[in-house]
Order: sequence, then structure tokens, then C-alpha cells
Amino acid sequence: MYSTSRILIDEYIMDECVSPEGGRRAIAIDFHMLVMFSGKERTETQRAALLKSADERFVIERVCGVKRGDTRIIEVRLV
Repeated sequence: MYSTSRILIDEYIMDECVSPEGGRRAIAIDFHMLVMFSGKERTETQRAALLKSADERFVIERVCGVKRGDTRIIEVRLV
């Protein structure tokens, strides 16, 4: 991967703080990931940490999409 390359990830990003009113869907999606794939949904901070664990040079350049939407585009680059 070149320093000018970008990785685009289309993923659901959980809010940092899940409220009872808006959190039911997020909790349901997270539970579904656990049961079906032994995985979990992550917040933006958790995704950044996951990328860092894969390669210390990865950083999230930006996150595009509607805050309350289903998915967002995460743009990742090398530092």
C-alpha cells in the first residue's frame, strides 16, 4: 500500500454513548453480530484501535455519512 492509497470501509458505526431511546437498534445489531459471526459492532474509537492493532501506521482520515444512518464510509490511510 502506498502512502497516497486509501482504504474505504462501508460499516455500521455505533455511537460512543448508546441511549435507551436510540440504542435499541444498535444493541440489536451488536447482538446479531455476536450470535451470527462471533463479532461485535464498534464505535469510531474502537475501529481506530482495531486498525492500529493491524498496523500502527493506519489512521482514520474521515468518516462520511449521516450520524444516525445505518452505515458510514470510513476512509483509512497510512501515516
